[in-house]
Amino acid sequence: MTVKETLQKIVADLPESVTWDDIHYRIYLQQVVEESEQQIDDGQGITQSQAEERLAKWLK
Repeated sequence: MTVKETLQKIVADLPESVTWDDIHYRIYLQQVVEESEQQIDDGQGITQSQAEERLAKWLK
């Protein structure tokens, strides 16, 4: 899906009472998700086990 198509879908799915902040947030969220998926595809992600190990260290 192109960026324009994605944007059209985001806007179409929003309620009539949407604010500019809502639109900005949804676009930002979409961008973050797509960038994260690309990082995973590029082998830059970490496993669930690795994430749990890091979290355990942070919570000590």
